[in-house]
Amino acid sequence: TNYAEVYSTGIKSWDTSRVVAGDVDIEISAIGNEFTSVTLVNGVDAGFGESTVTIGNGNVIATAVNTGNGASCANAIYAADGATVTKGNGNIIAKAEGAGNIEARGIFANNGTVNVGVADIKAETTGGDSDSKSIGLLGQNDGEINFAGGSIAASADNEDVYVAAISAYADSVINVNQGTANRVVING
Repeated sequence: TNYAEVYSTGIKSWDTSRVVAGDVDIEISAIGNEFTSVTLVNGVDAGFGESTVTIGNGNVIATAVNTGNGASCANAIYAADGATVTKGNGNIIAKAEGAGNIEARGIFANNGTVNVGVADIKAETTGGDSDSKSIGLLGQNDGEINFAGGSIAASADNEDVYVAAISAYADSVINVNQGTANRVVING
């Protein structure tokens, strides 16, 4: 029986708190086993109010693995509930692996706002069931993503996994290269 949950976060800002950092690399991972029902990893997590995270250039890499049949979810950058994340240039990578329901999301704005400079964004899944997802940019529930340019890629090694470079739901807004002359490459 799966009963444990594993959560790992690089930077977390909730309620009305504020985190400000210069140029920084964030690499965070977690591994759940056969007793783990959920393995959740967020590189940057802002939510539960109007919290803010502002970071300079650098890479954000989130990896979630579940060696049993539990769920596995990786969000490189996650903003929810009116929160805002602003990040400079650099790689943004989310990797999820497992046999159960797995999800990898490079940037997930769920009623939050994410502003990103020039970046290479990747979402990768390994394994997973037919409900699994690999999404580069995901906007949901009035979420907003402003992406200045670079590349967006989503991939899965399982053909049953939903793969999308950009996915928007429920009145979300995703702006790619708006107001800039930056090059954008999209694969997914």
